[in-house]
Amino acid sequence: MKQYKPTQTFIGKIVSLVIFTVVLFAILTSYINIDIQTTHLQEDIQKSKEQFLEVQKENVFKQVHLMNDTISFHAKQSKKILKIKITERIETAYKVVQNIYAHHTKTDSLEEINREISATLSAISYNNTDDYIYV
Repeated sequence: MKQYKPTQTFIGKIVSLVIFTVVLFAILTSYINIDIQTTHLQEDIQKSKEQFLEVQKENVFKQVHLMNDTISFHAKQSKKILKIKITERIETAYKVVQNIYAHHTKTDSLEEINREISATLSAISYNNTDDYIYV
């Protein structure tokens, strides 16, 4: 039996070396695989971030243009309403002036008619106290 010990020890060393080599190879392969997967994962994360940012940029762009269009629409509507109100007030004032002039032309002087028109138009106010016709 003493003769077989060196052979078993030699075979044990060879088996240990083979096992160590296989384990080392498995560890290196796993490390390389993990490194490759990490790289791919980081690339996917970067692509996802870029896609998310692009979608958010598009959403912000659409929201800004929607708000701009809404503001423009409301500004146009306000101008139309203001134009109608001013036109109505001018027409009302014009009719008052025509009526006063027609009723006082034969009896009063032009200066008295102007004072009467001025006093009447100054007394006209609209929905709130800030809307007067100043003559």
